[in-house]
Amino acid sequence: MVVQSIPLITDLRTQNRNIGILYVATGQTTQGDNNGGMYMWNPSSTAADDSFYVIQVTGVATGRWLRIGAASCNR
Repeated sequence: MVVQSIPLITDLRTQNRNIGILYVATGQTTQGDNNGGMYMWNPSSTAADDSFYVIQVTGVATGRWLRIGAASCNR
């Protein structure tokens, strides 16, 4: 598992889909706003993008970045 930092949650929409990477977003709307989190790729998820718990990569129908530790992580 590789851990990488990313500035904002929304930046995940442009990231490669890789099950070997754990992304740590440092913010939701601005870096350091205390709303960042850890995300892992789920290649089978089709959950709706809510811009916080579930992030859909632009142009990808199946697979989502899911927030780790969220009660809804089984999306």
